[in-house]
Amino acid sequence: MEYVVQPNGKNDPILHFQELCKIPHGSGNEKAISDYVAGYGRNLGLWTHQDELNNVYIKRPGQGKGAKKDPVILQGHLDMVCEKNLDTAFDFEKDPLNLYVEDGWLKARGTTLGADDGVAVAYMMALLAEEGDFPPLECLFTTGEETGLFGAAGADMDLFDGMRMVNLDCGPEGAILVSSAGGLRTVLERGISRGEARGQGVRITVSGLAGGHSGGDIDKERGNANKLMARVLYALSKEAGAVLVSMDGGDKDNAIPRECVAYVDAGDAAAAIAVAEEMGRCFAAELAGSDSGVAVTTEVSQLPMAPMTQRDSEALIQLLYLLPCGPFHRNLVLDGLVVNSINLAVVRTQPTHLTIDLSARSSEPSLRDELMYQVELLSALLGVTCTHSSAYPGWAYDPDSPLRELAVKVYRERCGSDPEVMAIHAGLECGLLREKKPGLDIIAIGPNHEKIHTPWEMLDLASFQSTFEYLKALLAAMCK
Repeated sequence: MEYVVQPNGKNDPILHFQELCKIPHGSGNEKAISDYVAGYGRNLGLWTHQDELNNVYIKRPGQGKGAKKDPVILQGHLDMVCEKNLDTAFDFEKDPLNLYVEDGWLKARGTTLGADDGVAVAYMMALLAEEGDFPPLECLFTTGEETGLFGAAGADMDLFDGMRMVNLDCGPEGAILVSSAGGLRTVLERGISRGEARGQGVRITVSGLAGGHSGGDIDKERGNANKLMARVLYALSKEAGAVLVSMDGGDKDNAIPRECVAYVDAGDAAAAIAVAEEMGRCFAAELAGSDSGVAVTTEVSQLPMAPMTQRDSEALIQLLYLLPCGPFHRNLVLDGLVVNSINLAVVRTQPTHLTIDLSARSSEPSLRDELMYQVELLSALLGVTCTHSSAYPGWAYDPDSPLRELAVKVYRERCGSDPEVMAIHAGLECGLLREKKPGLDIIAIGPNHEKIHTPWEMLDLASFQSTFEYLKALLAAMCK
Protein backbone atom coordinates (compact mmCIF):
# COMPACT_ATOMS: atom_id res chain seq x y z
CA MET A 1 0.00 0.00 0.00
CA GLU A 2 1.40 3.40 -0.97
CA TYR A 3 1.48 6.29 1.47
CA VAL A 4 -0.97 9.06 0.58
CA VAL A 5 -0.47 12.59 1.92
CA GLN A 6 -3.35 13.65 4.16
CA PRO A 7 -5.91 15.86 2.33
CA ASN A 8 -5.49 18.79 4.73
CA GLY A 9 -1.72 18.69 4.46
CA LYS A 10 -1.23 18.36 8.22
CA ASN A 11 1.44 16.09 9.63
CA ASP A 12 -0.77 15.07 12.55
CA PRO A 13 -0.05 11.78 14.39
CA ILE A 14 -3.77 11.09 14.90
CA LEU A 15 -4.29 11.17 11.13
CA HIS A 16 -1.47 8.67 10.75
CA PHE A 17 -3.10 6.50 13.41
CA GLN A 18 -6.44 6.56 11.60
CA GLU A 19 -4.75 5.41 8.39
CA LEU A 20 -3.00 2.59 10.24
CA CYS A 21 -6.37 1.38 11.56
CA LYS A 22 -7.51 0.74 7.98
CA ILE A 23 -4.79 -1.91 7.55
CA PRO A 24 -5.24 -5.31 9.25
CA HIS A 25 -2.15 -5.84 11.39
CA GLY A 26 -2.67 -8.54 13.98
CA SER A 27 0.39 -10.41 15.21
CA GLY A 28 1.67 -12.62 12.38
CA ASN A 29 -0.18 -10.54 9.79
CA GLU A 30 2.12 -7.49 9.66
CA LYS A 31 3.32 -7.63 6.03
CA ALA A 32 0.84 -5.06 4.74
CA ILE A 33 1.47 -2.52 7.50
CA SER A 34 5.22 -3.13 7.26
CA ASP A 35 5.09 -2.38 3.53
CA TYR A 36 3.00 0.71 4.26
CA VAL A 37 5.49 2.13 6.78
CA ALA A 38 8.51 1.25 4.62
CA GLY A 39 6.86 2.90 1.62
CA TYR A 40 6.24 6.00 3.72
CA GLY A 41 9.93 6.22 4.61
CA ARG A 42 11.04 5.78 1.01
CA ASN A 43 8.54 8.39 -0.22
CA LEU A 44 10.10 10.85 2.22
CA GLY A 45 13.49 10.10 0.65
CA LEU A 46 14.84 8.57 3.85
CA TRP A 47 17.14 5.58 4.34
CA THR A 48 14.76 2.67 4.81
CA HIS A 49 15.35 -1.01 5.38
CA GLN A 50 12.85 -3.86 5.72
CA ASP A 51 14.13 -7.22 6.99
CA GLU A 52 12.84 -10.78 6.60
CA LEU A 53 10.78 -10.48 9.79
CA ASN A 54 9.07 -7.36 8.36
CA ASN A 55 10.80 -5.13 10.89
CA VAL A 56 11.24 -1.64 9.41
CA TYR A 57 14.25 0.61 10.04
CA ILE A 58 14.13 4.29 8.98
CA LYS A 59 16.78 6.97 9.54
CA ARG A 60 16.34 10.72 9.31
CA PRO A 61 19.30 13.14 9.55
CA GLY A 62 19.34 15.67 12.37
CA GLN A 63 17.43 18.91 11.78
CA GLY A 64 18.27 22.49 12.76
CA LYS A 65 20.33 22.65 15.96
CA GLY A 66 20.37 18.86 16.06
CA ALA A 67 22.16 18.37 12.74
CA LYS A 68 25.45 17.36 14.37
CA LYS A 69 24.12 15.79 17.57
CA ASP A 70 24.23 12.13 18.52
CA PRO A 71 21.33 10.05 17.15
CA VAL A 72 18.44 8.76 19.23
CA ILE A 73 16.53 5.54 18.56
CA LEU A 74 12.72 5.60 18.68
CA GLN A 75 11.02 2.22 18.92
CA GLY A 76 7.59 0.61 18.90
CA HIS A 77 5.84 -2.40 17.39
CA LEU A 78 3.63 -2.79 14.32
CA ASP A 79 1.37 -5.62 15.50
CA MET A 80 -1.76 -5.43 17.64
CA VAL A 81 -3.72 -7.84 19.83
CA CYS A 82 -6.86 -8.99 18.01
CA GLU A 83 -9.66 -9.38 20.57
CA LYS A 84 -13.38 -9.00 19.94
CA ASN A 85 -16.63 -9.70 21.69
CA LEU A 86 -18.36 -12.97 20.79
CA ASP A 87 -21.32 -11.08 19.31
CA THR A 88 -19.14 -8.84 17.11
CA ALA A 89 -18.96 -9.81 13.43
CA PHE A 90 -15.42 -8.82 12.46
CA ASP A 91 -12.56 -10.34 10.48
CA PHE A 92 -9.16 -9.14 11.74
CA GLU A 93 -7.55 -10.49 8.55
CA LYS A 94 -9.61 -8.23 6.27
CA ASP A 95 -11.69 -5.57 7.99
CA PRO A 96 -10.60 -2.03 8.90
CA LEU A 97 -11.22 -1.07 12.51
CA ASN A 98 -14.49 0.78 13.11
CA LEU A 99 -13.35 3.87 15.01
CA TYR A 100 -15.45 6.31 17.00
CA VAL A 101 -14.89 8.99 19.65
CA GLU A 102 -16.75 9.08 22.94
CA ASP A 103 -16.10 11.72 25.63
CA GLY A 104 -12.65 12.45 24.24
CA TRP A 105 -11.62 8.78 24.02
CA LEU A 106 -10.92 7.02 20.72
CA LYS A 107 -12.39 3.51 20.58
CA ALA A 108 -13.17 0.70 18.09
CA ARG A 109 -16.62 -0.88 17.97
CA GLY A 110 -16.55 -4.35 19.51
CA THR A 111 -12.81 -4.89 19.03
CA THR A 112 -9.41 -3.90 20.30
CA LEU A 113 -8.22 -0.52 19.05
CA GLY A 114 -4.57 -1.31 18.42
CA ALA A 115 -3.32 1.83 20.17
CA ASP A 116 -0.93 -0.75 21.63
CA ASP A 117 1.22 0.03 19.72
CA GLY A 118 -0.23 2.05 16.85
CA VAL A 119 0.54 5.07 19.03
CA ALA A 120 4.28 4.51 18.56
CA VAL A 121 3.98 3.95 14.83
CA ALA A 122 1.93 7.13 14.38
CA TYR A 123 4.34 9.18 16.51
CA MET A 124 7.37 8.01 14.58
CA MET A 125 5.72 8.57 11.20
CA ALA A 126 4.82 12.12 12.20
CA LEU A 127 8.31 12.87 13.53
CA LEU A 128 9.96 11.62 10.36
CA ALA A 129 8.24 14.45 8.49
CA GLU A 130 8.21 17.05 11.30
CA GLU A 131 10.14 20.31 11.07
CA GLY A 132 12.14 21.59 14.04
CA ASP A 133 15.28 21.04 16.07
CA PHE A 134 15.74 17.27 16.24
CA PRO A 135 18.78 15.02 16.58
CA PRO A 136 19.24 12.29 13.97
CA LEU A 137 16.29 9.88 14.34
CA GLU A 138 16.65 6.12 13.98
CA CYS A 139 13.17 4.59 14.02
CA LEU A 140 12.65 0.88 14.61
CA PHE A 141 9.22 -0.65 13.91
CA THR A 142 9.20 -4.27 15.12
CA THR A 143 6.85 -7.19 14.52
CA GLY A 144 5.51 -10.08 16.58
CA GLU A 145 5.76 -8.22 19.89
CA GLU A 146 2.44 -9.42 21.22
CA THR A 147 3.15 -13.10 20.59
CA GLY A 148 6.76 -13.42 21.71
CA LEU A 149 8.81 -10.31 20.81
CA PHE A 150 9.97 -12.10 17.67
CA GLY A 151 10.77 -8.95 15.73
CA ALA A 152 12.93 -7.52 18.49
CA ALA A 153 14.67 -10.88 18.94
CA GLY A 154 15.70 -10.81 15.28
CA ALA A 155 16.32 -7.08 14.92
CA ASP A 156 19.73 -5.96 13.63
CA MET A 157 20.70 -3.20 16.06
CA ASP A 158 24.06 -2.82 14.28
CA LEU A 159 22.16 -0.85 11.63
CA PHE A 160 21.77 1.95 14.18
CA ASP A 161 24.41 4.18 15.78
CA GLY A 162 22.33 5.64 18.60
CA MET A 163 23.06 4.74 22.23
CA ARG A 164 19.87 6.35 23.57
CA MET A 165 16.42 4.89 22.97
CA VAL A 166 12.88 6.06 23.68
CA ASN A 167 10.44 3.16 23.62
CA LEU A 168 6.90 4.33 22.83
CA ASP A 169 4.96 1.33 24.11
CA CYS A 170 4.09 2.55 27.58
CA GLY A 171 1.87 4.88 29.59
CA PRO A 172 0.22 6.59 31.30
CA GLU A 173 1.10 10.17 30.53
CA GLY A 174 3.24 11.62 33.28
CA ALA A 175 5.12 8.38 33.84
CA ILE A 176 8.64 7.54 32.69
CA LEU A 177 9.21 3.81 32.62
CA VAL A 178 12.66 2.54 33.56
CA SER A 179 12.24 -1.23 34.06
CA SER A 180 9.98 -4.10 32.96
CA ALA A 181 9.54 -7.82 33.54
CA GLY A 182 10.80 -10.75 31.51
CA GLY A 183 8.56 -13.62 30.52
CA LEU A 184 8.04 -17.12 29.21
CA ARG A 185 5.27 -18.95 27.37
CA THR A 186 4.31 -22.52 28.32
CA VAL A 187 2.08 -24.94 26.42
CA LEU A 188 0.57 -27.98 28.14
CA GLU A 189 -0.98 -30.82 26.14
CA ARG A 190 -2.68 -34.08 27.09
CA GLY A 191 -4.25 -36.72 24.91
CA ILE A 192 -7.94 -37.59 25.38
CA SER A 193 -9.77 -40.90 25.23
CA ARG A 194 -13.52 -40.70 24.77
CA GLY A 195 -16.39 -42.92 25.80
CA GLU A 196 -20.16 -43.04 25.41
CA ALA A 197 -22.62 -40.42 26.60
CA ARG A 198 -24.41 -41.54 29.76
CA GLY A 199 -26.68 -38.61 30.58
CA GLN A 200 -27.72 -35.17 29.37
CA GLY A 201 -25.45 -32.58 27.85
CA VAL A 202 -25.08 -29.25 29.61
CA ARG A 203 -23.43 -26.16 28.12
CA ILE A 204 -21.83 -23.79 30.62
CA THR A 205 -20.61 -20.26 29.86
CA VAL A 206 -18.54 -17.95 32.04
CA SER A 207 -18.75 -14.39 30.73
CA GLY A 208 -19.04 -10.71 31.64
CA LEU A 209 -15.47 -10.35 32.91
CA ALA A 210 -13.34 -7.24 32.44
CA GLY A 211 -10.24 -9.08 31.19
CA GLY A 212 -7.25 -6.88 30.48
CA HIS A 213 -3.50 -7.01 29.95
CA SER A 214 -1.95 -10.07 31.57
CA GLY A 215 0.94 -7.96 32.85
CA GLY A 216 -0.39 -4.47 33.51
CA ASP A 217 -3.76 -5.63 34.88
CA ILE A 218 -2.78 -8.86 36.64
CA ASP A 219 -2.71 -7.09 40.02
CA LYS A 220 -6.29 -5.81 39.80
CA GLU A 221 -7.88 -9.03 41.16
CA ARG A 222 -9.91 -9.51 37.98
CA GLY A 223 -11.49 -12.85 37.32
CA ASN A 224 -9.89 -15.25 34.85
CA ALA A 225 -12.64 -17.01 32.87
CA ASN A 226 -10.59 -20.20 32.47
CA LYS A 227 -9.78 -20.41 36.16
CA LEU A 228 -13.39 -19.74 37.13
CA MET A 229 -14.56 -22.45 34.72
CA ALA A 230 -12.07 -24.86 36.30
CA ARG A 231 -13.75 -24.21 39.65
CA VAL A 232 -17.19 -24.84 38.14
CA LEU A 233 -16.03 -28.09 36.53
CA TYR A 234 -14.43 -29.31 39.74
CA ALA A 235 -17.66 -28.65 41.65
CA LEU A 236 -19.70 -30.39 38.94
CA SER A 237 -17.50 -33.48 38.94
CA LYS A 238 -17.48 -33.65 42.72
CA GLU A 239 -21.11 -32.84 43.48
CA ALA A 240 -23.01 -33.86 40.34
CA GLY A 241 -20.83 -36.62 38.84
CA ALA A 242 -20.42 -34.67 35.59
CA VAL A 243 -17.84 -35.75 32.98
CA LEU A 244 -15.98 -33.19 30.87
CA VAL A 245 -16.61 -33.08 27.13
CA SER A 246 -14.78 -29.90 26.12
CA MET A 247 -13.59 -26.53 27.36
CA ASP A 248 -12.60 -23.52 25.29
CA GLY A 249 -11.65 -20.13 26.69
CA GLY A 250 -9.37 -17.17 26.07
CA ASP A 251 -7.73 -16.02 22.86
CA LYS A 252 -4.27 -14.57 23.58
CA ASP A 253 -1.58 -15.46 26.08
CA ASN A 254 -1.11 -11.78 26.98
CA ALA A 255 -4.80 -11.11 27.69
CA ILE A 256 -6.69 -12.17 30.82
CA PRO A 257 -9.49 -14.40 29.42
CA ARG A 258 -12.95 -12.86 29.62
CA GLU A 259 -15.10 -15.74 28.33
CA CYS A 260 -15.06 -19.53 28.48
CA VAL A 261 -17.47 -22.23 27.29
CA ALA A 262 -17.54 -25.85 28.46
CA TYR A 263 -19.74 -28.89 27.84
CA VAL A 264 -20.28 -31.70 30.33
CA ASP A 265 -22.12 -35.00 30.29
CA ALA A 266 -24.34 -34.89 33.41
CA GLY A 267 -26.32 -37.79 34.82
CA ASP A 268 -28.78 -35.27 36.25
CA ALA A 269 -28.81 -32.06 34.20
CA ALA A 270 -30.99 -30.21 36.71
CA ALA A 271 -28.56 -30.99 39.55
CA ALA A 272 -25.57 -29.92 37.43
CA ILE A 273 -27.24 -26.66 36.47
CA ALA A 274 -28.05 -25.93 40.11
CA VAL A 275 -24.40 -26.46 41.10
CA ALA A 276 -23.12 -24.24 38.26
CA GLU A 277 -25.56 -21.45 39.06
CA GLU A 278 -24.57 -21.54 42.73
CA MET A 279 -20.94 -21.12 41.63
CA GLY A 280 -22.06 -18.12 39.59
CA ARG A 281 -23.54 -16.52 42.71
CA CYS A 282 -20.25 -17.13 44.54
CA PHE A 283 -18.27 -15.48 41.73
CA ALA A 284 -20.61 -12.46 41.73
CA ALA A 285 -19.93 -11.96 45.44
CA GLU A 286 -16.19 -12.58 45.17
CA LEU A 287 -15.67 -10.28 42.17
CA ALA A 288 -18.13 -7.51 42.99
CA GLY A 289 -15.33 -4.95 43.12
CA SER A 290 -13.55 -5.94 39.92
CA ASP A 291 -15.96 -7.80 37.59
CA SER A 292 -19.51 -6.73 38.44
CA GLY A 293 -20.83 -8.25 35.20
CA VAL A 294 -19.55 -11.79 35.80
CA ALA A 295 -22.12 -14.46 34.97
CA VAL A 296 -22.33 -18.24 34.78
CA THR A 297 -25.09 -19.34 32.41
CA THR A 298 -26.24 -22.89 31.63
CA GLU A 299 -28.51 -24.75 29.26
CA VAL A 300 -29.29 -28.33 28.35
CA SER A 301 -27.58 -28.91 25.03
CA GLN A 302 -26.55 -31.48 22.47
CA LEU A 303 -22.90 -32.42 23.00
CA PRO A 304 -20.38 -31.35 20.32
CA MET A 305 -18.46 -34.64 20.75
CA ALA A 306 -18.42 -37.72 22.93
CA PRO A 307 -17.55 -37.24 26.62
CA MET A 308 -14.07 -38.01 27.90
CA THR A 309 -13.42 -41.15 29.85
CA GLN A 310 -13.81 -40.74 33.59
CA ARG A 311 -10.05 -40.97 34.06
CA ASP A 312 -9.19 -38.31 31.50
CA SER A 313 -11.97 -36.02 32.68
CA GLU A 314 -10.74 -36.18 36.27
CA ALA A 315 -7.09 -35.63 35.28
CA LEU A 316 -7.82 -32.56 33.15
CA ILE A 317 -10.23 -31.00 35.62
CA GLN A 318 -7.68 -31.51 38.40
CA LEU A 319 -4.97 -29.97 36.22
CA LEU A 320 -7.05 -26.89 35.41
CA TYR A 321 -8.15 -26.54 39.03
CA LEU A 322 -4.63 -26.76 40.46
CA LEU A 323 -2.67 -24.73 37.91
CA PRO A 324 -1.24 -21.54 39.44
CA CYS A 325 -2.84 -18.35 38.15
CA GLY A 326 -2.52 -14.67 39.01
CA PRO A 327 0.10 -12.59 40.88
CA PHE A 328 2.30 -14.33 43.46
CA HIS A 329 4.99 -12.04 44.87
CA ARG A 330 5.21 -8.28 45.22
CA ASN A 331 8.16 -5.93 45.66
CA LEU A 332 7.56 -4.03 48.90
CA VAL A 333 10.35 -1.57 48.04
CA LEU A 334 8.66 -0.56 44.75
CA ASP A 335 5.16 0.18 46.10
CA GLY A 336 3.99 -3.41 45.91
CA LEU A 337 4.87 -3.90 42.22
CA VAL A 338 4.08 -7.45 41.12
CA VAL A 339 7.30 -9.45 40.84
CA ASN A 340 5.98 -12.66 39.27
CA SER A 341 2.68 -13.91 37.91
CA ILE A 342 1.16 -16.47 35.59
CA ASN A 343 -1.87 -16.18 33.32
CA LEU A 344 -4.02 -19.25 32.51
CA ALA A 345 -4.54 -17.72 29.11
CA VAL A 346 -6.00 -20.11 26.54
CA VAL A 347 -7.68 -23.53 26.71
CA ARG A 348 -8.60 -25.40 23.53
CA THR A 349 -10.20 -28.84 23.16
CA GLN A 350 -9.85 -31.06 20.11
CA PRO A 351 -11.40 -34.52 19.75
CA THR A 352 -8.07 -36.18 20.62
CA HIS A 353 -6.30 -33.72 22.92
CA LEU A 354 -6.58 -30.60 25.08
CA THR A 355 -4.02 -27.75 25.10
CA ILE A 356 -3.42 -25.00 27.63
CA ASP A 357 -1.39 -21.82 27.04
CA LEU A 358 0.21 -20.18 30.07
CA SER A 359 2.09 -16.88 30.17
CA ALA A 360 4.53 -16.30 33.05
CA ARG A 361 6.15 -12.96 33.87
CA SER A 362 8.80 -12.09 36.42
CA SER A 363 11.38 -9.42 37.17
CA GLU A 364 13.27 -12.09 39.15
CA PRO A 365 14.34 -15.12 37.06
CA SER A 366 14.44 -17.37 40.12
CA LEU A 367 10.77 -16.70 40.93
CA ARG A 368 9.78 -17.26 37.31
CA ASP A 369 11.56 -20.60 37.47
CA GLU A 370 9.76 -21.47 40.70
CA LEU A 371 6.40 -21.09 38.96
CA MET A 372 7.58 -23.15 36.01
CA TYR A 373 8.82 -25.94 38.28
CA GLN A 374 5.36 -26.08 39.89
CA VAL A 375 3.72 -26.36 36.46
CA GLU A 376 6.21 -29.01 35.32
CA LEU A 377 5.71 -31.10 38.46
CA LEU A 378 1.94 -30.91 38.27
CA SER A 379 2.03 -31.80 34.57
CA ALA A 380 4.22 -34.84 35.21
CA LEU A 381 1.90 -36.10 37.96
CA LEU A 382 -1.12 -35.89 35.65
CA GLY A 383 0.46 -37.20 32.44
CA VAL A 384 0.63 -33.87 30.64
CA THR A 385 3.43 -32.74 28.31
CA CYS A 386 4.94 -29.35 29.16
CA THR A 387 6.84 -27.20 26.65
CA HIS A 388 8.41 -23.77 27.27
CA SER A 389 9.13 -21.20 24.55
CA SER A 390 9.43 -17.49 23.73
CA ALA A 391 11.52 -16.59 26.77
CA TYR A 392 12.57 -12.96 26.88
CA PRO A 393 14.70 -11.04 29.38
CA GLY A 394 13.56 -8.35 31.73
CA TRP A 395 14.76 -4.77 31.43
CA ALA A 396 16.70 -3.98 34.59
CA TYR A 397 16.75 -0.54 36.19
CA ASP A 398 19.88 1.47 35.30
CA PRO A 399 21.01 3.66 38.23
CA ASP A 400 23.02 5.86 35.83
CA SER A 401 20.79 7.08 33.01
CA PRO A 402 21.44 10.56 31.51
CA LEU A 403 18.39 10.05 29.27
CA ARG A 404 16.15 9.46 32.28
CA GLU A 405 17.51 12.58 33.98
CA LEU A 406 16.89 14.67 30.85
CA ALA A 407 13.36 13.28 30.47
CA VAL A 408 12.54 14.19 34.07
CA LYS A 409 14.00 17.70 33.61
CA VAL A 410 11.99 18.37 30.43
CA TYR A 411 8.79 17.12 32.03
CA ARG A 412 9.35 19.29 35.12
CA GLU A 413 9.94 22.37 32.97
CA ARG A 414 6.79 21.74 30.94
CA CYS A 415 4.41 20.68 33.70
CA GLY A 416 5.77 22.22 36.89
CA SER A 417 5.91 18.86 38.65
CA ASP A 418 7.99 15.71 38.55
CA PRO A 419 6.89 12.71 36.49
CA GLU A 420 6.46 9.31 38.09
CA VAL A 421 9.57 7.23 37.45
CA MET A 422 8.28 3.69 37.53
CA ALA A 423 8.76 0.01 36.75
CA ILE A 424 6.00 -2.24 35.36
CA HIS A 425 5.18 -5.93 35.44
CA ALA A 426 4.36 -6.06 31.73
CA GLY A 427 7.03 -7.10 29.23
CA LEU A 428 8.66 -4.80 26.69
CA GLU A 429 11.23 -5.22 23.95
CA CYS A 430 13.75 -3.05 25.80
CA GLY A 431 15.57 -5.94 27.49
CA LEU A 432 16.11 -7.78 24.22
CA LEU A 433 17.31 -4.66 22.41
CA ARG A 434 19.70 -3.74 25.21
CA GLU A 435 21.18 -7.25 25.04
CA LYS A 436 21.91 -6.59 21.37
CA LYS A 437 23.34 -3.15 22.09
CA PRO A 438 25.00 -3.22 25.53
CA GLY A 439 25.02 0.15 27.27
CA LEU A 440 21.89 1.37 25.47
CA ASP A 441 20.28 4.07 27.66
CA ILE A 442 16.49 3.52 27.56
CA ILE A 443 13.27 5.08 28.79
CA ALA A 444 9.68 4.32 27.78
CA ILE A 445 6.76 6.74 27.60
CA GLY A 446 3.24 6.91 26.21
CA PRO A 447 -0.20 8.54 26.56
CA ASN A 448 -3.20 7.60 28.67
CA HIS A 449 -4.51 4.36 27.21
CA GLU A 450 -6.87 2.07 29.06
CA LYS A 451 -8.41 -1.43 28.90
CA ILE A 452 -5.54 -2.70 26.77
CA HIS A 453 -5.95 -6.11 25.09
CA THR A 454 -9.76 -5.97 25.44
CA PRO A 455 -12.57 -4.89 23.10
CA TRP A 456 -13.02 -1.85 25.36
CA GLU A 457 -9.54 -0.51 24.64
CA MET A 458 -9.55 3.29 24.58
CA LEU A 459 -7.07 6.09 23.83
CA ASP A 460 -7.29 9.54 25.44
CA LEU A 461 -6.99 11.89 22.45
CA ALA A 462 -5.91 14.91 24.50
CA SER A 463 -3.21 12.84 26.18
CA PHE A 464 -2.16 11.41 22.82
CA GLN A 465 -1.47 14.93 21.55
CA SER A 466 0.16 16.29 24.71
CA THR A 467 2.47 13.26 24.96
CA PHE A 468 3.53 13.87 21.37
CA GLU A 469 4.33 17.48 22.26
CA TYR A 470 6.37 16.26 25.24
CA LEU A 471 8.25 13.85 22.98
CA LYS A 472 9.10 16.69 20.60
CA ALA A 473 10.28 18.81 23.53
CA LEU A 474 12.48 15.96 24.76
CA LEU A 475 14.05 15.59 21.31
CA ALA A 476 14.60 19.35 21.08
CA ALA A 477 16.32 19.29 24.49
CA MET A 478 18.81 16.77 23.09
CA CYS A 479 19.93 19.46 20.66
CA LYS A 480 21.00 22.01 23.29
